[in-house]
Amino acid sequence: METYYLVILGIIQGVAEWLPISSQAQTMFFMMDIMKVPFQTALTYAIFLHAGTLLAVVVRYWNQFLDILKKFDFEDKLTRTIVFATIATAITAVPLFLILKYYILELPALFVNAIIGVLLIVTGVLLKIIKPKGAKGLENLEDTDSIVVGLAQGFSILPGISRSGVTLVTLIARNIGPELALTLSFMLSAPAVLGAILIDFDDISKIPVFNAVVLTASAFVVGYFTMNILLKYAQMVKLWVFAIVLGVLVLSVAIILMVIMV
Repeated sequence: METYYLVILGIIQGVAEWLPISSQAQTMFFMMDIMKVPFQTALTYAIFLHAGTLLAVVVRYWNQFLDILKKFDFEDKLTRTIVFATIATAITAVPLFLILKYYILELPALFVNAIIGVLLIVTGVLLKIIKPKGAKGLENLEDTDSIVVGLAQGFSILPGISRSGVTLVTLIARNIGPELALTLSFMLSAPAVLGAILIDFDDISKIPVFNAVVLTASAFVVGYFTMNILLKYAQMVKLWVFAIVLGVLVLSVAIILMVIMV
């Protein structure tokens, strides 16, 4: 891949990871439509791109993760939330990934794009209509909250289902305020992404070292800054607008191209 393509992919990942627009869908969309990369190769690169935003999360929440690892107090609310959510994520994500990786050998780009568009619109609508009835603090979180959000997060292994979108929708539906929901969404991404990379490590290890470094560096830099901006303006940003507008655009392009090709 050309270096400028790698940088562009890192930028897309760094911005889209925190918005309910499915970073995996956007990077795969770019690779399949612009770069003409095959579905399976695009999937592997899309999964690896999360390494950069994973690093951004670790740096941003270094103290919290360090505290969890040092004491690992299972009675600590944040620790319990991450552990239960991660286990639940694996329950849904692993079988879906195996189906996607080994049984869906190839999908037409236009078909993938149409699915992505529809799922983005659905995510946006859910973000719009689901309102928290309260504002649970971290100390009020229940184990069921962690399990439910973890199970939901597992579905984001599918292109077009936004990890941040589905976790935000689920947390808000569980009456958790937007700021805590964003923080939890960011932190829950770390073990989920690490697990996805390990599962697909055989193919990811074939990515050239130069490509891997550029992808990780660009996604990290952009992801770190956009994450902080989103946290700062959590109450002001209308996340549902991003999802619906982008979903309509992607779906429209897919439909137009299908009509032209027919």
